[in-house]
Amino acid sequence: MNEQRRLEDVTVRIAAVSDIHGNLPALEAVLANIARSHVDQVVNLGDCLSGPLWPAETCDRLMELGWPALAGNHERRMMEPGAASRDDADGFAARPGSPPLTVTGSRRCRLPASVAG
Repeated sequence: MNEQRRLEDVTVRIAAVSDIHGNLPALEAVLANIARSHVDQVVNLGDCLSGPLWPAETCDRLMELGWPALAGNHERRMMEPGAASRDDADGFAARPGSPPLTVTGSRRCRLPASVAG
């Protein structure tokens, strides 16, 4: 039988994640909730790494997940020249030993150029 599904008959569950700010344990809790909720797609709305917690580890975990991502205001600040010298959460996350975050190149944590803002 060759039936076409009508658009209103299709349900897609989307989870939007944002403002993680390097809080890896909180991200893991959200991931557990997403797994229980049978989500079809997750999108990352940004502000993932900036903060005094675990920016590098959070970056590694997010890269493993491969979610589509947007650059939040903190990612944009972290990519500015001289970001590592700032005395704030963006500077902490941009310092050596943290991700670092770039739009292109071979750095460990980077945003695709198409979504970098």
